[in-house]
Amino acid sequence: DLKNIEGKNHLVYDSTTKVVYYMFSTNSGTGNRGFGYSYFAPYISENGHFCRYVDGQIVEIDTSQKTN
Repeated sequence: DLKNIEGKNHLVYDSTTKVVYYMFSTNSGTGNRGFGYSYFAPYISENGHFCRYVDGQIVEIDTSQKTN
């Protein structure tokens, strides 16, 4: 289930994983409700990291810490 990020054009997040995606669309409709095809790509920060939407903020996913 993808949710729009308020105030951010073309950005959505997965309500379960909180991973942020950029939406590409082949139409000129409003938001992601128009006709045509939509493609999603993971949103990557200017630092080259994938991101999550947490507590109303887009935050980088820290992959430097490994868990067992």
